[in-house]
Parts: sequence; structure tokens; C-alpha cells
Amino acid sequence: MTAPTAGNDGIPRLGDVARLAGVSVSTVSRYVRRLPVRRPDEIAAAIEQLNYRPNEIARGLRSRVTHAIGVVVADITNPYLASVVRGIQSVGGTSEYKLYLAGSSERLPETIADLGSRIDGFICAAASEPEVVEALRATGQPTVLLEFEPIGHPHPFDVVVVDDFGGARLAGDYLLQLGHKRIGIIGGPMTTSPGKQRHDGFVSALDAAGLELDESYVEYGDFSAASGYQAAARLLSRDRPATAIFSVNNMMSLGALKYMHDLKVRIPGDVAFIGFDPIDWSELMHPAPTTVERPRSEQGAIGMRLLLDRIAGRGPTGPRRIVLDAHLAVRGSCGPPPADAS
Repeated sequence: MTAPTAGNDGIPRLGDVARLAGVSVSTVSRYVRRLPVRRPDEIAAAIEQLNYRPNEIARGLRSRVTHAIGVVVADITNPYLASVVRGIQSVGGTSEYKLYLAGSSERLPETIADLGSRIDGFICAAASEPEVVEALRATGQPTVLLEFEPIGHPHPFDVVVVDDFGGARLAGDYLLQLGHKRIGIIGGPMTTSPGKQRHDGFVSALDAAGLELDESYVEYGDFSAASGYQAAARLLSRDRPATAIFSVNNMMSLGALKYMHDLKVRIPGDVAFIGFDPIDWSELMHPAPTTVERPRSEQGAIGMRLLLDRIAGRGPTGPRRIVLDAHLAVRGSCGPPPADAS
């Protein structure tokens, strides 16, 4: 085995051991806690080669309350998540809990493993990958999931989500009522619960109207503004462009609206637009976009209350799942299809 480079401070970490042993960070975390794992010999050899020493002081914190919460988010720049964090703070501040905020990265499982020994619990709005879910499980800490639910991976955590399916159904129903049939969808990754549920909810509106989804008018992004820009460009540069667009995420909505601004596409004259989740400063846009909205700060506050219950040993034994309602905020970005649309 060839030892990887340690951190900037020269101290080997869980991730270095995991890469050298060819296992996940959560597997190494379980090993150092003397739990059964696969490839224990390789892990032991990696630990010896790197001279890795678990932080015994930090591990000792597990036996007492630290008054600290780890908040893990998928994209620290997303205004939706900033609102969720404010909701968490509104409850955490009154309970004198400190918050450690971590943004998503390739080292997220390692970050979770490192934080797990220094906190009392996690609130995670980034659990779309099995590796993240396993890292959270391996810490043994109380955990509440927001926004993302693992698809096909059972877990023991409390969940606070929005009615993604129902919210997208509202958007589809509204565009159909306006007379649109050639509707473009800017979808998110179908491996994530918001991406799949919002896609399926919109399709259910088409089904109820007796229409089939035209897959050629579906463009998938990665929840980033850049992918929304590119998706809108593809939908509106066709020989028969979409007369309406539904974007399943606020960051992709920003990208799509920027493309339409750059190309001087008239909203709603040339194309109607609906986005999922409000866009900050939307009141400065003309016209202001119609959006599917949900109680963002309340979602964070509820998540924090559930977590404090778990830390205190209160609540039911099994996991709780809370679904918040979504509603359609109609503004000026939607109208009927152009008169010359065919």
C-alpha cells in the first residue's frame, strides 16, 4: 500500500485511512469503535502505516452532552437552505446549542465521521447518497433528515420534508388550466427524492388531463444555476420550443431565468414559467416568477425540535416522518400559450 498525503497539518485522518484501506470512511469509523466491519486486516494495516491515532478526547465526548449540533447541507449557497438554517437557529439559540455548519463535498462522509465525536446530533439536508446515510448511521448520533430522503435505503432517522409530489402537481395543473400542452420540465437528479417526487407529481397532472409526457421536453440538471441555464437553452432553441417551463429547483430556476433574460425571451409572452421554491429578491424581477412555496424556516425549526427530543430521550421509538404542505404563489410569469403556438 502507498500512503496518501495527510491533511494540511500533516495529521492523518479517517479519510486517509479509508482511501489507503480501500473502504468507506464510515467503515473505518465503525472499526475504531470496535464494531464488526469488512476488511479489518486492511484497515489495521492502514492505521499502522499512517500512524493514525483516533482523537480519544473527542471520542470521550460521546459520554456527555456537548451542546453542539452538526448541520449538514447540500449547497451552502442555496437561499432555501439559508432559510432552513435560520429556522434551526430560532430553536437552537433558545436552547443554547452551538451549530457546526458543513457544506456538501467529496469529503462529506469523512466530515460527518469527524463531527460525530464532537456533537450531540445531526440535522442533515444532504442525505441523497447512500454513503452519506451510512456515515450518519455509523456515528450512532440522533439524526433528523430534511429535504432529501434516501431512495431505496431504509434508515432509522426522523424526517421533515415538503409535499414535493403535491407541490409539483399544483404547478402542472395550473399550466394546463392556462392551455399549455408543450411544457418543458427542468428536472433534478432522479436519484434524489426531490428530483423524483417533483417529476412524478408534474407527470400526474398530465396523466389526469389525458396527456402523455413527451420525454423530449424533459431536461435534467443537477440543482445548479448553470444546469438550469443550459436546460432552458435546449428547451427554447428547438424548432418547436416549449410554451411553458417548470423548473423543480430554485437554483435551476435562476439559471433558466438568466438564459431567458440574456436571449430577451418574453415572460410570459413567449413562455410561461413556474419554479419550485421561491427565489430571493424575486420582487425585483419583472415579472415576478410564479413559484411553488413551502414553510422553509418552519421546516428547520421542526427538525431542530425533533432532534432535541431525540437527544433528551423523548418521543416514540420508531422514526417520525413529517410532511409539510406546499402551495402555489401565482405572480406574473404565467399566461396562456402564444397565439402563434402550434
